[in-house]
Amino acid sequence: MSNSITNRKNYSYEEYSDKRLRMSNGLTDVFIQVLSINASHLAQTDAEIDFAIWIASHDQAIQGRGIMGFDISALPWSIENFEAEKKFLLRAVDSAKAKHYWDMLGYEPREETVLRSLEKFRELIEDFTIELINRDNLWLLVYKGGAMSKPAKGEKCSVHGIYLHEVGCVLCFDGSIL
Repeated sequence: MSNSITNRKNYSYEEYSDKRLRMSNGLTDVFIQVLSINASHLAQTDAEIDFAIWIASHDQAIQGRGIMGFDISALPWSIENFEAEKKFLLRAVDSAKAKHYWDMLGYEPREETVLRSLEKFRELIEDFTIELINRDNLWLLVYKGGAMSKPAKGEKCSVHGIYLHEVGCVLCFDGSIL
């Protein structure tokens, strides 16, 4: 199984397969971890914290392997802060590409594949425009509807200092309690 990150609203059907980011389950784990770490350490505003939590919530240990793909439009974008949110996400990607905080992983990831995935993700973010925002933001609706319990805003892992998802830390949690 694998996961895909897309920007479907921005590309024609012919462009779609070349533009999406496809990752194995193992690569998805590493991708979400390095992006979560960097987003968490860079986040300062409420919106940035929401992005860090949103990324962490795509931990396959809680949601299941092979089903963590998403479209860029599903991120917690807002119309009023879109440009700042986009810049934040690009900074988080660039920080991850610079291998900041990779020492927190506790293992040595395949650098080339992780960096290639981060670069492809960066391209998807760069190509995303305000007109493509998903106004029916499912992530927020899931929490408001009670299907998942949203972590307390600002709650961080005491070991890694990264924002927690609904079950815990993307680095600490291994899914064994589910």
